Amino acid sequence: MRAALAIVLVATASFAAPTKIGDSAVFNPLMGSTSLLREACDKEAGDALKACLIRFMKGVRPEAVAFTQALDEPGFLREFIPGSKLDLGRVHFPWRANFNDTVYFLNGEPPLLDAYGAETLAKLKLSGDGILFPDGYALPERAKTFTGIRYVSDVSVRKCRACAEISVAKVAWDFADNDKYLGAKILSIEPSDAPAGPQPVSSRPAH
Repeated sequence: MRAALAIVLVATASFAAPTKIGDSAVFNPLMGSTSLLREACDKEAGDALKACLIRFMKGVRPEAVAFTQALDEPGFLREFIPGSKLDLGRVHFPWRANFNDTVYFLNGEPPLLDAYGAETLAKLKLSGDGILFPDGYALPERAKTFTGIRYVSDVSVRKCRACAEISVAKVAWDFADNDKYLGAKILSIEPSDAPAGPQPVSSRPAH
């Protein structure tokens, strides 16, 4: 049976900032302000929506605004997680219906890479009719390889968003020693030990 693959998080971006992304690019609004943001900008769309978000960010550091401007959809860097060279970040997209948080690889080549973007996962293959439903809040684990660095994360496999988890795919992202992105692959697929019935699709904390 031909493999079925659905990428449920699609947020590709290119980031051309001249300086390294760091803590100064973080925008961490106060608890409850996300609802105020939506009230202020929900009538906007496209570029106007991103412009509204940037107006809402008035007074924050320019690095945070530059990061938001670099994204292909309105969002911001919620948290910066430093590494030895390649860094990670949690990026929040307020206007997504689901999967508002996702993980980015930062300061590699490319300098801004969505771990769960369509371009990143498009070549992955699943057997049967399973669909990948990543938890965009969980961070992948880092390990040294013979050729560079590998990040690994468990990704839920389901038949639909509200369906019970049927298995868990161990996904790897490989980078060379110079932090150049080499690609993603599925290392293994194991049966799920999750209880039957509808399962949550993200461990994102509530705002």
